[in-house]
Amino acid sequence: SDLPVNGKINVNQLFEFTNGEKINTITTIARKSEVENFVFVTKNGMIKKTSATEYEKKRGKSIRAINLKDDDEVVAVHLMNKEKVGILTSFGNYVIIDTESISAIGRVTAGVKAIKLSDGDSVIDSKIIDGRYLITISSEGLVKKADIADFSVCSRGIKGKKISGVRDGDEIGKFLTLKEDCDIIVISNKGTLKFNTAELRVLSRDAVGVKAMKLTS
Repeated sequence: SDLPVNGKINVNQLFEFTNGEKINTITTIARKSEVENFVFVTKNGMIKKTSATEYEKKRGKSIRAINLKDDDEVVAVHLMNKEKVGILTSFGNYVIIDTESISAIGRVTAGVKAIKLSDGDSVIDSKIIDGRYLITISSEGLVKKADIADFSVCSRGIKGKKISGVRDGDEIGKFLTLKEDCDIIVISNKGTLKFNTAELRVLSRDAVGVKAMKLTS
């Protein structure tokens, strides 16, 4: 109710920025009254679970949500109870972590290691695992539908396995989990494509996928 419809508002009116601070991710709070925890996943592979009650506040001065090292940043924030979390790195490594095994800690803390990263690698995406299918999309426009059952729950602090096969020079950029087939939109810097995932066959974890959209250099 604080935001105008079809209008703009400077975020400085909503909360205070410190020097060098920027907005990196947003999430809905519609489920806030229904969830027990906020779970943060960072670029350097850390995960932190904190009780949702520690973030109860009214509009005004912002509060610190997590302690970060100087070279780290938040990639995703999940409002959740006991769901599992999937984490994807820029090198295509993927893990599913059971958040029940992670103890809830204080708000101004750094968390624990979620995934082990190789030199030059970083976390690029994280989603709550809640569905039947896992959809991946590559930078060259290849999309794949796999059975989520092909991806087992991992221990924290390991590198995981490749989320998908890829062609030379290509890489996986995003993933989704779906309870059932639905329409999805793929966006590139040149345009968008909408299609229904029912059009995709379920492929193995190591398969490359099919061309969703033709990209020009």
